[in-house]
Amino acid sequence: MKNSKQKIAVIGHGVMGTIIINNLKKLGYKIIVIGRNDNIVKVNDCNVVILATKPQDFININPQLNKNTLIISIMAGTTIQKIKTQLKVSKIIRSMPNMPARINQGFIGWFATKQVTNIDKKFAEELFNKMGESIELSNEDSINKVTAIAGSGPAYVFHAIQSYINGAITLGIKESDARKMVFQTIRGSLAMIDEKTDLDILIKSVASKGGTTESALKVFNKKNTSKIWEEAIQKAYNRAKEL
Repeated sequence: MKNSKQKIAVIGHGVMGTIIINNLKKLGYKIIVIGRNDNIVKVNDCNVVILATKPQDFININPQLNKNTLIISIMAGTTIQKIKTQLKVSKIIRSMPNMPARINQGFIGWFATKQVTNIDKKFAEELFNKMGESIELSNEDSINKVTAIAGSGPAYVFHAIQSYINGAITLGIKESDARKMVFQTIRGSLAMIDEKTDLDILIKSVASKGGTTESALKVFNKKNTSKIWEEAIQKAYNRAKEL
């Protein structure tokens, strides 16, 4: 899809918009960047328009697009139907990136309408995979699930790590040492796994019967931390559907 005639516009250059702009440049694409006060007519003859604006600002975006223009949206809570109605186009990819995309370690879930071609999808995958890892979803509601799991997920991880550090501090470890200890333990643990890893086997490999790890795991099981995670993610999913 990369060629000299390709015209790509990015509407919005906040944090995520800037990430997309920088990655498109690294991939060799020439782009038009549209800010809140810029002339929206500039995007009328673009082959691809990426909506990286705030959802509340979308109401002011109404260019006269070609019916074959590909729209890629990263706007949270803005449905494909709303985009179709306002922009009068049907080739739409709705996506949800998460914050680690800032360092090209993000996760992006995306759903495409049936009018989106394989060539369009390859372009989207090229961009998304430059930002981290991505998967194409089978239905639009899965965007809400990605929002609950990956979109909000970094905050869950940060919260868990902070609790881990606090637990170390309660043993009398000074904070700087506790942070170093916990961060390296997490880095090392992550280095041991990939998507195919059996986590139960790894847990058992650390937790000797009657040992210290088993004692700690009994507390997690008694407090039913797995259920807490399930409830938290369900709440986030419910809220994503409401937005």
